[in-house]
Amino acid sequence: MVDPPSMTDPWLFRAEVSLIVGALVVIVLWRLMLGLDRRGFTASYGLPVCAGFGLRLLAVAVAAAIPAIGHKLTTTDEASFMATTRALAALPLSSSKWLSMTVHWTEVIPWALTYKVIGYCGSFPLRLEQIGLSLAAVIGISATAGKVGGRRAGLIAAWIAAVEPSSVYFSGLLHQESLCMVGEALLIAALVDAWLRDRPAWRPVCVGLLGLGLIFGTRSYMAFFAAVAVVLVLIGAAVCRRVGLSRGLAGLTAVAVLVGFAGILAAPHVVPGSLANLQHQLNLPYPGANLPLPHTTVTNSGGLLKTAVLRSIDLLLRPFPWQIGSAAQKAAVVGTLVWYLMVIVVLVLAVRQGLDGRLAPVLILVACETVGFALTLVDAGEGFRHRVNLVLLLAMPLGVLLDRWWRARAQRRSVAT
Repeated sequence: MVDPPSMTDPWLFRAEVSLIVGALVVIVLWRLMLGLDRRGFTASYGLPVCAGFGLRLLAVAVAAAIPAIGHKLTTTDEASFMATTRALAALPLSSSKWLSMTVHWTEVIPWALTYKVIGYCGSFPLRLEQIGLSLAAVIGISATAGKVGGRRAGLIAAWIAAVEPSSVYFSGLLHQESLCMVGEALLIAALVDAWLRDRPAWRPVCVGLLGLGLIFGTRSYMAFFAAVAVVLVLIGAAVCRRVGLSRGLAGLTAVAVLVGFAGILAAPHVVPGSLANLQHQLNLPYPGANLPLPHTTVTNSGGLLKTAVLRSIDLLLRPFPWQIGSAAQKAAVVGTLVWYLMVIVVLVLAVRQGLDGRLAPVLILVACETVGFALTLVDAGEGFRHRVNLVLLLAMPLGVLLDRWWRARAQRRSVAT
């Protein structure tokens, strides 16, 4: 790792590096928007992306000024990530540790490379990288929404994903979320493309594999549930082309539930070691946990089924708005209420308008990831953080459904006049 020049004031050095990294982030995001525009998928997302960038910078400043809001993560998870980053940056690039960390701790690689090339420059440049990755995921998921529902649907999705409060806060933390969301945006783009196409194409396959790789590198256990979603989408696409959308989705749902139930019954006998490791993780005390969930057992079929169902409900509902025992919990209330609103609006519009079959891939991925996150959940605050991944994914169908509602409303007005 390169040390900053001794003749340079440390604060000035860090400010210079922050400006350089920030400029690179802006350039990359701008080029990404232009590249997607040339393919006809998106409108210019400049305004929502700029708003999201500004809000994320503001959230970083507020978290630094009020340590009580983010102390649980900055003093536990972030401290561990920073120590790992500095240790990796101190090793030569020829070390096998770089390859190992690329596979299993992918999120630290951009940070370690920054320290390796520039030197230790504090945490703020790394937070700018995280913000850039989160906004790249916003652009990607909005581009997919635009491909499905049109330019205005993509723009609505961009605004939702860019300014949603919990995403704004967690995007600036040194954690897995931002890079994992990039993987999810790539994967859902590939799945939607596979759903719309009659034949596989090499580009969506490569994009999907890259997305799965990023998910595995940041959260290896989640890659299994993402892979399950891939299988379900590919089977569902083939079935729906043969028997129709409604019959195909109904059959796919029934088969998925039956297979999932059979898997839960068989898991204690087929993968007892994996369940024992999961039980060990659930029994470990979560550092700084102030909203712990009741103890659960996953080493037998009944306990595993109960955990999958109840923890999924906990993930979707907790923390409750009245749980405001600390500054962090008070700040999280807005994010919880916005999440409730997003879910309710999606459900109401889907029932009133009818489900667009092109949204099936993202809903399947949301369902699979909900179960995946639920099985590892030990604290409601941890679930609140995991939920930003679902917020990103849900922004896509919400944008499409709101655009359809807007068009129907405009048509009714034109007929009335």
